[in-house]
Amino acid sequence: MGLGRAFNVIGERISLARGESSRAASRDIPGHERRRGPVAHNAVRIEEQFSEIDARLAQANRPDHDLNRGVLLKDLLEVLHAVRGHDVRGTAGLPSVAQILHPRLLEGFGIDGSGQVAQVVEVVRPRVHRRLPAHARRQFMASPRGLDIGWSLPFYIKRLKKETLRSTKGRSVNDVSGPRPLVDNRVSPVDDLLRAVAEDPERPLLRSRSEVLSVGELADRAREVAAALAGRGVAAGDRVALVAGNSIDRVVWMFGIWWCGAVEVSVNVELRGPMLAHVLTDCDPTLVACQDDLFHHVRDAAATEVMAMSALQVEPLDMAVREELDAAQRGFGPGELATILYTSGTTGPAKGVMLPRAYFSNLAQVWIDRLDLTGDDIGYFPLPFFHVDAHVQLTACLQSGGSLAFRPRFSVSEYFADVTRFGATWASGVGAMLSMLAQAELPEPSSHHLTRMVGAPVPQHVYEAFEDRLGIPILTLFGQTECDGVAMDSIEQRRRGAAGRTHDAIEVQVVDENDRPVPVGQTGEILYRPRRPHFTALGYWRRPEATIEAWRNLWFHTGDSGHLDDDGFLYFDGRRTDSFRRRGENISVWELEHSLNTAPGVRECVAIAVRDEHGGEDEIKVFVVPDVDSLVLEEFIEHCRTVLPRFAVPRYLTLTDGSEFVRSAGTGVVQKHLLSRDITSPNVMEVPR
Repeated sequence: MGLGRAFNVIGERISLARGESSRAASRDIPGHERRRGPVAHNAVRIEEQFSEIDARLAQANRPDHDLNRGVLLKDLLEVLHAVRGHDVRGTAGLPSVAQILHPRLLEGFGIDGSGQVAQVVEVVRPRVHRRLPAHARRQFMASPRGLDIGWSLPFYIKRLKKETLRSTKGRSVNDVSGPRPLVDNRVSPVDDLLRAVAEDPERPLLRSRSEVLSVGELADRAREVAAALAGRGVAAGDRVALVAGNSIDRVVWMFGIWWCGAVEVSVNVELRGPMLAHVLTDCDPTLVACQDDLFHHVRDAAATEVMAMSALQVEPLDMAVREELDAAQRGFGPGELATILYTSGTTGPAKGVMLPRAYFSNLAQVWIDRLDLTGDDIGYFPLPFFHVDAHVQLTACLQSGGSLAFRPRFSVSEYFADVTRFGATWASGVGAMLSMLAQAELPEPSSHHLTRMVGAPVPQHVYEAFEDRLGIPILTLFGQTECDGVAMDSIEQRRRGAAGRTHDAIEVQVVDENDRPVPVGQTGEILYRPRRPHFTALGYWRRPEATIEAWRNLWFHTGDSGHLDDDGFLYFDGRRTDSFRRRGENISVWELEHSLNTAPGVRECVAIAVRDEHGGEDEIKVFVVPDVDSLVLEEFIEHCRTVLPRFAVPRYLTLTDGSEFVRSAGTGVVQKHLLSRDITSPNVMEVPR
């Protein structure tokens, strides 16, 4: 009988001493009634069981001082589980910690052996606080000891045990601070999938409203797709363009493409006409696969073979073929090309970003560390699957043991309903999405289990809605397709207004126009480079000049302005290339739009530059999306004149419903080079000077 079982036996016998027939019987009693019931126990019997625990510890042949903190927590939490029917505040005759645990187990926590179980809980209390549902978290912090609250103790113990053991795994008693170390032996998401299958093939990985996909099912179906693609002549290194929205089939195809050594080209499903044709021509694919309802317009834009995903003939594979496929994929190195993702092309045609096989697996570790993801977590992903975030977050779930829930498209009205339905504990979003959610009707804090949200950029009203009203911490990040996680908050270290905190895998610096570092707090261009292999892109597909330009002086140049503070937090100050020069003054577009978005009745403003045919400088044209019909144009103009310097007041306004906005996948950034610069059409208003 192991140590954990020994504690369970104690729990059963304590329950029997209280006159309960079994532990199951006590579960039928509401948690708050069980907690506050009187304690009656046979002291002699319990003392015998404590002696048995000491014997078990001796039999385990492990010196107490060498136990890691995870084992210590496990022992302590098993005690809490054993006495879960008692008043955990240590009253009414509850045995002391010294009576229950071997005294040496307490040394790692610095707990006096005469203390009560509540004292043990107090020590580990900060760890569980951040992982509780929002409504419980507020009660938890309001309680003097974090225990006298109305939700059940078994739930508390379950959360405390599961969430702390992973976060302390592998650390010694005296090493309890700092991030978990990143490993360098990650090869690819396929390798991560095979590890997950070896551990538990039945574990759920993907959740939709109608289907749940286990890791074993994903591996089997991906192998079948890989074999079928190979049968059609797709070889290692070939590009397979995938034009598909959020679905389990899309994920199966993605892994199938990787499994046979081909390169996944992830295509935005919103692209049409010339923009789609550019991507499908530029990547030079061997095959273009798309979801059925996109077939006709994809076929019209492509210059190579196009097939509907459902038309691929797949067959069950025998063991020999499966082993052959697995052996072949293990031959692919971590630095080989796995995926091409096309950037937004805000200043011109989209460029293909080349991502190596280990890229997603490596950045997944950053997400796991910063979000403290465990096997009990369920993520909610409402963003497009063709975006880099989907690849990274899905891989993070593979590595952490959790699962990822999704919906086909983002919906403001269904967002929190989905979060509740799936039991999501964390979710992600982008600035515009979070802003819409913050302005919608928010749910009751007790209706969900979200314990953290990831997003960027995050304006103040979003913090107020999610953190102050719902109790959900927001973690911000600064990332690009080239590196999805340059800086990222953690649960313990986050700061409002920052774009994330730097970490060990990526080196970040802020420089002047000559690439010389600027002092802390001073604005400049944000640059980064990896400290470890395969954490960033390989370059741009068939654009060596663009690659060299972006990576000049051995640093990747983001084109973004920002600054660092003394604690390593990175702040985004706007796009360096997205600025106006008017009347001799430089105008930050980010600041301009941010100011205009605060106007009453405005949902969103997008500003572009139009050339003044007389002065040769930029005039500002702003596309204004009203919030329903509440915008009063005269009041908006007065707002512009109030919050902006005179030289920054827009010259032209266009009211729109936003339908002409083409947004970048995942980031939600409007591709401004596609917006009309016409100032003569009837829907363009010139602002009186």
